[in-house]
Amino acid sequence: LLEQALVIEEQLRRAAYLNMTQDPSHPAMALNARFSEVECLAESHQHLSKESLAGNKPANAVLHKVLNQLEELLSDMKADVTRLPASLAR
Repeated sequence: LLEQALVIEEQLRRAAYLNMTQDPSHPAMALNARFSEVECLAESHQHLSKESLAGNKPANAVLHKVLNQLEELLSDMKADVTRLPASLAR
């Protein structure tokens, strides 16, 4: 983790030196936003799998809806990733 932090710190220093800024409309930002959404959705509903296994039918229904949402988000992320090399080349 320390090594990763040092690498990130160096990248931030280099970006500041080159006066680089983040473009909120860049496709990489959309991918980052979707990743954050997937992470939040998964973490906030992780208890549902245990409740579903315990026979809780309402939890099972909610779990299926959450899994469908995750599947859609992952599909969107896959599409974003396929478009990413072309957008980075620009």
